[in-house]
Amino acid sequence: MPRKLTTIVVLICLALTGLQTAVAEFEHPIAIRQWSDTAFTIETMANMHVGIGLAEADLKRLSRGVDFRIEDLASGTSTIVRWAVQTSSVTTLGFDQRGNNHLVNDITVVRGAWGMSDAKLVSVDGVLVADLNAVAPKEIEAWLKNPIVAEIGKPYLTVIATSAAFDAEQLKAMRDKLNPEMMIVSSSVGKIDDARIEAISHNTIAVSSPAHNDNQAKTRFVSLGDQPWAMTDELAGLFAKKEAACKSSREMFAKLSIEQMNFKPSDGSHTPRWNAEHMMGRELLFFSQIFHAVDPKIPVMDLNPRQMPEDYTFAHNDWSGAEEAAQMMRVEAFTRRFAYLLDGMDLDKKAVGSKFWSPRKLLKQMERHYNEHSANVLKKMDLTDWPAK
Repeated sequence: MPRKLTTIVVLICLALTGLQTAVAEFEHPIAIRQWSDTAFTIETMANMHVGIGLAEADLKRLSRGVDFRIEDLASGTSTIVRWAVQTSSVTTLGFDQRGNNHLVNDITVVRGAWGMSDAKLVSVDGVLVADLNAVAPKEIEAWLKNPIVAEIGKPYLTVIATSAAFDAEQLKAMRDKLNPEMMIVSSSVGKIDDARIEAISHNTIAVSSPAHNDNQAKTRFVSLGDQPWAMTDELAGLFAKKEAACKSSREMFAKLSIEQMNFKPSDGSHTPRWNAEHMMGRELLFFSQIFHAVDPKIPVMDLNPRQMPEDYTFAHNDWSGAEEAAQMMRVEAFTRRFAYLLDGMDLDKKAVGSKFWSPRKLLKQMERHYNEHSANVLKKMDLTDWPAK
């Protein structure tokens, strides 16, 4: 499909009639990232990257490639694209509904929606994204009168409009009709009625289902930059050491079979699976506490297993070590994805939302934590009852 000069992307936070989405244990935040006026990526808690309107120049700027582009679907199709944890690949399945457990998400894609041949819908972790890239500004008034649009506008809707081709009056009309939670607009739009546009210098914002929000609250208008937030050299160094320790741990776990992950040592110590879940859960909890305090769109997420071996229950007793390593990688990606929320924090003062961690102490502790628990697992391999692969 040729790339248009105008893009409007709509995020709907509840499912349409007949469109099933995965059910989450808790809200999973996604990141919306803008790369140019008409180019976005969506990054999920399962570390899937979905592309919208990306040109070749945009693709070259990404830190990693996208796993799926919504433009790749043929018109008129209705498909679930699942990010398969076992193979780290995209597979196509029929419609169903399943628990969105432990950061593993489903992506539902519908092309040719609302009577528009080039409209596309993507449901990502409870947020429905509609790409209306081919809709011209002159068509917006007719689109707003569409009874299906009126139906989906209640009770929660978030809109992204990215081009100055949509003027303030058209954006105001969309807000008045759809009562959106947020509209991300071009920085060149200027004032929209009496609403202030919140200018964010970098290109990333967190979005999650607003199920507990007041849908009568005023729309939040936001403009994004097109450059990622840059860490200071000092913070980048702390992240690099923490991530190096996590990588080493993942490489160790990736070699273990399901039986080895579930091994209960004769010395009464933890199973290797507990060590993997514990390390992942600690990083997720401590950083989500800090991020949530800065931006409530990111929930506090606690996947920590019970501490004592006799109290511990496997979260996934059929996952191989490679699958547990992938889970650890998802959390690492989450921490880096939303690290812009650390902007301006004193690295040596207790972080907002944390009971006792400063950013520096937390990053150093996570580095030690991965190293210590990996060493504990290596000790289990020397036991006489360690299972063969």
